[in-house]
Amino acid sequence: LWLDPIVGFAVSAFIIVWAYRLIRDTAKVLLDAEASEDIRNQVINVLEQDGDSKVIDLHIWLVGPQVYTLIATVVTHNAKQPDDYKSLLPQCLLISHPVIEVRQCMICKV
Repeated sequence: LWLDPIVGFAVSAFIIVWAYRLIRDTAKVLLDAEASEDIRNQVINVLEQDGDSKVIDLHIWLVGPQVYTLIATVVTHNAKQPDDYKSLLPQCLLISHPVIEVRQCMICKV
């Protein structure tokens, strides 16, 4: 008679712990959490490394376990293509399907 309730409590505890871990691990992905400030700064530094480009809009989201996607707008005086900037993105960040808009600045450089 006493074994059935004990097994029930043990299984319930196991399910509660499992559910807590699942919610903790997936909540950021499901809620489209923004990437940390360190990751944002790393991406900005890479995209602005030529000294002419300026990132004016950047959104980085967590879309999977340690997998990110981004949308960025870059202003430059040079005639660069989005693929030029995509190739600069760090491979270690696992950025999937980045969208980069390049706007050419027509104002003379100072």
